[in-house]
Amino acid sequence: MNDPVIQDEVNKRLTLNLLIQGAGSHMHLSGHEPVEEELAFLGPDVLERYKTIAAALYMAQYSSDFAWMFGGQNCFWRRIHRPDHPYRYFPFLRKHGLTLCKSGKRYAMQRARQAGIRTWPVWRNIYLNWLVIGMGKMHKDIREDLQVLARRSASRTWGIEVDRLSVEITPECETHLPINTRSWRGKLIKLAAVGWSNVERLPDGRLGVNASAICWPLLIHELSKGIAELICLRGLNTLDELSYEKVIQKTDIIENELSMLKAGPDLYRRLLGVIEPPHTPAQALMHLSQLPPVDLEQFVFALVEDAPKARRLLGDLLDAYVDPPAYFEMSS
Repeated sequence: MNDPVIQDEVNKRLTLNLLIQGAGSHMHLSGHEPVEEELAFLGPDVLERYKTIAAALYMAQYSSDFAWMFGGQNCFWRRIHRPDHPYRYFPFLRKHGLTLCKSGKRYAMQRARQAGIRTWPVWRNIYLNWLVIGMGKMHKDIREDLQVLARRSASRTWGIEVDRLSVEITPECETHLPINTRSWRGKLIKLAAVGWSNVERLPDGRLGVNASAICWPLLIHELSKGIAELICLRGLNTLDELSYEKVIQKTDIIENELSMLKAGPDLYRRLLGVIEPPHTPAQALMHLSQLPPVDLEQFVFALVEDAPKARRLLGDLLDAYVDPPAYFEMSS
């Protein structure tokens, strides 16, 4: 880009988008933990079936089903130096994008095998379709209970009030939100969406999160992604309106969704690995989102290349703040 200041803000937003996607994916697999007893109460095998479904859907993030549209994973990252590549001017993903994706895929396959799922390419798609059919039958009788538990799980994990969360499990997940698309590929991805979330202004003036998905693990994923987005809005609310629009037009496009979904989870797990008690992921995201672009870039490079340095940087950042947490409040 011609404006280096805007490009720095674009790179910062892309970094935050990686962490936001990673936060959603992490809850995708662990969202049952805060409400395990309540899930088990819904039926003798509900908890175990949802663990299996979550592992299968998580594995599907790294499948090659969209290779015919975007090329394979290796091909996508090898083309990063081309002028039309979305991350050409993003040094962090230019260096570590493929590494994060490969590590994320290994983790997804490991979790699938632990859940007893065969990871053969053809079989895993057949098995996933069979699980999706079974999910519809499960949701018929306990949908309302699952929606309550999704809000409760997210509230216990992030510390946000339950009444700021709105959720729905539905097979019709087409979103009418003004999501940026730049190509026919983006339009296809939007049509194939199995979940979405957004930050919205509530009637009482507070900010809340609205999420919708076809099943409970994906609902937890989208809800947590929305909460992380709400926290990270602090990284954008100091921009003037014109700069904000330029940044969002470059970063928040649906064509970036798949690559962010593959690279983000491993980066977020690395972040969790350097957060030390009593600090929390919500606190870390809040303060990281307010860093200048160069400082945030330095931190995520350290997450991948030098974990002790990243732990030290994050500890110094979080220890400098003694004010009570206000992760979900915006001044503007």
